Amino acid sequence: MQRPPTYTGVGSRKTTLKQLSLMRNIARALANKGYRLRTGDAEGADSAFTAGALSLLKPEQLKELLHAYVAHDATKSLRQYERKPAADMIETLIKVARKYHPNPSALSERAWSRGSPLGLQARNALQLGGDRLDDLSDFAVMAFTPPSQRRFAGDLGGTGQAFRIAKAKGIPVFDLDASEADMLSQLAFYKGPDKQTVERMLEYILRNR
Repeated sequence: MQRPPTYTGVGSRKTTLKQLSLMRNIARALANKGYRLRTGDAEGADSAFTAGALSLLKPEQLKELLHAYVAHDATKSLRQYERKPAADMIETLIKVARKYHPNPSALSERAWSRGSPLGLQARNALQLGGDRLDDLSDFAVMAFTPPSQRRFAGDLGGTGQAFRIAKAKGIPVFDLDASEADMLSQLAFYKGPDKQTVERMLEYILRNR
């Protein structure tokens, strides 16, 4: 089976109401085009992407087009579709989490736990690289904390971790608060299929945010 076009939709729990509406509509429109969503389903941005996809996808499509690597405080809507890392991937995920975190000493746990800081940081790699980290998303849509509170590279939260990994792997990141010039520069990095749909998504964001 041909791999569907795939994107990552994640963000802050402090996302604004307007951004939540944008993300629901983006997820719905992309689901209508057959795009696979990878997310975490945490409260806020993740659950907005989830809600948008769920509003359109049929039950038989969920396994293929909605991949959830859930957080410990995730909503209940995706528990039955949760994708758990294979046992032989745990050590790799731990290494990746520490590699990209600005303060790896804070991830001091020796064992994997979904609700631990280490487990939460590690799942961001799955959201961008798939079950075995070998299938990168074509692009990512992210909503960070308010611009005045951002630290990006030094952000200790999960969205900051996702941002660092995406940048390191060359995945275009469309930040809902970014300037039009920045969004267009990210579009230039886009190598996935169906560029026209991505262009229309950016037009929608710029027109409605």
